[in-house]
Amino acid sequence: MEPLFQVQDPDPVKNKRFIKLYHSELNKEEYVEFKSNDMIEIGPFKRFLWGLGAYIFTNGKQFHHEKILESIALQFPKCHELSIFGMQPEGFFAFSNGIIADDTFTPVDELGLVKFKTETYYLPAFSKIYKDQRVDNDKYEYDRFPGL
Repeated sequence: MEPLFQVQDPDPVKNKRFIKLYHSELNKEEYVEFKSNDMIEIGPFKRFLWGLGAYIFTNGKQFHHEKILESIALQFPKCHELSIFGMQPEGFFAFSNGIIADDTFTPVDELGLVKFKTETYYLPAFSKIYKDQRVDNDKYEYDRFPGL
């Protein structure tokens, strides 16, 4: 389990953490979006992992779960998700694949993150986290345009 970043939001539905999970037996890795509240209790945590497929928190007790959270808690850099494109109050113009500030375009990185001054912003449409989404389940389909 590798912590990637946290989308900071006062709304518990929008406050989420992104993790890269490794499955050693399947030799597979995948990117996972957890609602922050689903991580803090062992029951929802186990249900969420089980819903992803072959991830089982075998013999995991509350103590083990708390130790995992304790070990990763400070490893989630915070960012703000931009859900509206265009001019932002911070002084830059946001597109689905990057921002323009001071006449310079800065593309998002592979996770969909871009920095402006001291803050980090999340623009998910071009994030590799969503690259394997089925077409009928891709919530960012209309934020991507051919040729960009």
